[in-house]
Amino acid sequence: MIQPPARNRTAAVDPYVDVHSGIEEREREHAGFDASPRIVFHLFYPRVMADPSMTGALQYLEAQRHAQPELAEWYSAFADLYQRKLWHQLTLKLEQFVRLAVVQAGDSLIQLYHNFIAEFETKINLLKFAHFAVVVSHQYSEKEAAISYLDGIIEKLCATRDLRIEETIVYVKMQIAEINLEIGNQKECKRLLEQGKSTLDSMTDIDPSVHAKYYWMSSQYHKSRQEFAEFYKSTLLHLAYTTVETLSESFKLDLAFDLSLSALLGDNIYNFGELLAHPIINSLTGTNVEWLYHILHAFNTGNLLRYQELCRVHNIALCAQPALVENEKKLLEKINILCLMEIISSRPSEDRTIPLSVISERTKLSIEDVEYLLMKSLSVHLIEGIIDQVEGTVHVSWVQPRVLGIPQIRSLRDRLDTWVGKVRAALTEHSCGPDQAWRSARFAIGLEKVGAGLLEFTESIPPVFYKTKYKAKTELHHFCSLPILIRIQEMVVGLLNANPIVYKKKERRARNVPTVIDEVTFTPTIEHCSMATLIGLCLRVKLMRSLPSRYKVDIRVAPGRHATEAEVNKQLNDKERVAAALENPNLLELVDSCLEP
Repeated sequence: MIQPPARNRTAAVDPYVDVHSGIEEREREHAGFDASPRIVFHLFYPRVMADPSMTGALQYLEAQRHAQPELAEWYSAFADLYQRKLWHQLTLKLEQFVRLAVVQAGDSLIQLYHNFIAEFETKINLLKFAHFAVVVSHQYSEKEAAISYLDGIIEKLCATRDLRIEETIVYVKMQIAEINLEIGNQKECKRLLEQGKSTLDSMTDIDPSVHAKYYWMSSQYHKSRQEFAEFYKSTLLHLAYTTVETLSESFKLDLAFDLSLSALLGDNIYNFGELLAHPIINSLTGTNVEWLYHILHAFNTGNLLRYQELCRVHNIALCAQPALVENEKKLLEKINILCLMEIISSRPSEDRTIPLSVISERTKLSIEDVEYLLMKSLSVHLIEGIIDQVEGTVHVSWVQPRVLGIPQIRSLRDRLDTWVGKVRAALTEHSCGPDQAWRSARFAIGLEKVGAGLLEFTESIPPVFYKTKYKAKTELHHFCSLPILIRIQEMVVGLLNANPIVYKKKERRARNVPTVIDEVTFTPTIEHCSMATLIGLCLRVKLMRSLPSRYKVDIRVAPGRHATEAEVNKQLNDKERVAAALENPNLLELVDSCLEP
């Protein structure tokens, strides 16, 4: 028998052709031809004979090249990357391939997994592998078969003993929960959601796709149970971890419609600014449901007359939505409450004693109904104050912060201009020393600059995506009112200290100064505000730069005021994670822009 020569001849041969030649020679041998051509296989590509498993995968790819000529380039690329063991590049190529519409039909992805991906599934990124497995599960016509397949995937993942395997398993379990919801097994779906939440709460540095999958599944569970408020919160959190541009137009339209209905019908949802600032809501414009977009704006501004006009013009479309018809009284009560909040917010702080007759005139309610409206608002903590039934007034000491729109920012600017006018009037009416007059004049001029620049500052903030090491992606899809207040406060404080009195430095004896530990809490505008981490980081950086090193400050979200309170607190009080976040130049620039005077 002729012995194969040394391997020095193999380098000049195309490996793909060699494997194909080897396959053909084996077929010829089985068909009764002379077996001597097998020498060609040994001569040109002995490596394939050393790994029989590769032959099966490559045989499948070769067969698919001939069966689907339109996808021949894809399968050729798979074969090349597979033989060169470029697992990362192969993963990226597969990600593009599974999105093709031509492979979504039938069971082509199931065959691709069992004949090709299964050969190297543990050699690629395990989370990417879970993504492939979820896509493949969609092609199983039998739901039980899909669950069984995903259970097998979880067993394989557990066998790897990877340190970050929990988030990958959560991703796959959320797909199992979705299948259970589709077959009507809500109990099992709820159990898997609770397990997923417990796991995610105990982890850090979670991939955004896992969070997105969890919140999407949570939103669909609440949607099936007609729990509007929970659906609204879960969907907004899902969008915080999702790039809107990757969604199809039809999907965005359906999601925007569902979100709008849930915002209107959800209990204790009186803040529409975040939804209106999100780009997904623009999907309603230019469609046959654009009326819903205008109704949301009417609710956000508490414009009762506008709402009644829209109901009259679009009566047929409204009657076609049973949920809106059934909750007509609830909607009227909600917009009356929002009208009340707008009345309070539009009045200056020194004029917060409001006659009940004024509220009655704006809301078109009787005095008795106005009193009920005030009690309702007090009970859900939208306002704080005292009702004087004898005098027929209500004194409001606090109103719940809301996400401000551009018209409301303009109103705030006008109120600052009024404040400047009062300061100037006070300077002319009362005599004061030169130093005090100078500082007061600078303060008034500074306030005028604040008012003039506030609108420009607000409108200049675009939708931003920022990435940190520990919070992979968060979307700033709205402008929160709390950063505005922080910015104004810092600017005003800077103006007050524009001419400080400088004293001669005294000599101090060195001594052991004890560490001072203090805690600072802040309240986000809404429970699911996606800017909570950024706000807390800005507070920490400001305190780090302002306080001596002996101060140790804990930054925390006010208890019960944010949906992911524990996770945010954990991120803000971890020195290593804060330091790593500030090493990101883009994030540091964003923080500096929020803190600059």
